[in-house]
Amino acid sequence: MASFGMILGCVLNIILDPLFMFVLLPSGNEVAGAAMATALSNTVGLIYFGIYLYTHQKNTLDGQKEKKKAAAGRLFGEIVKGGIPGFCMVALAMFSNCFLNSMISTLGSAAVAGLGIVRKIDQLAYAVNQGVTQGMLPLVAYCYSAGRRLTDPLSCCSDLYADFCDHSSISGSRKGCGTFHPVCAS
Repeated sequence: MASFGMILGCVLNIILDPLFMFVLLPSGNEVAGAAMATALSNTVGLIYFGIYLYTHQKNTLDGQKEKKKAAAGRLFGEIVKGGIPGFCMVALAMFSNCFLNSMISTLGSAAVAGLGIVRKIDQLAYAVNQGVTQGMLPLVAYCYSAGRRLTDPLSCCSDLYADFCDHSSISGSRKGCGTFHPVCAS
């Protein structure tokens, strides 16, 4: 159901963007229309999740019995502690992006667009790394819970990541990735 709520917001945003940008608002307000469409579609997604949580209260942490709430509270604390580093990484990346945009904006919209292109290219390696690590996470968790050491899938993922590093760099060398992964530092 979580994916349905996310897809609902995205599809609604795709539908509402042109409607708000070109039909409902006068010419010259395209950016405001896109912002209003995004806010409205996210609000609809929020309402969907609120209704879903309200109708499924028995299955949430709040709907548990008193003796299970203490264990659920500890579990919630562990989840939050595990998510803080990822939150900080994303928040600081957004902060640095806002700071760079505010500095570059004095040079004009072409400079901001150029920075956006460079940031997209910069994020390519990060996105592949996230995909590989999150894709192999269930496999690692399964093998760990079964009491087996996981060596072959880890080396396979390391080799795939090293090949990506090798082919994505301009010079074809692995120097840029060596600091992140030992396989790349050959």
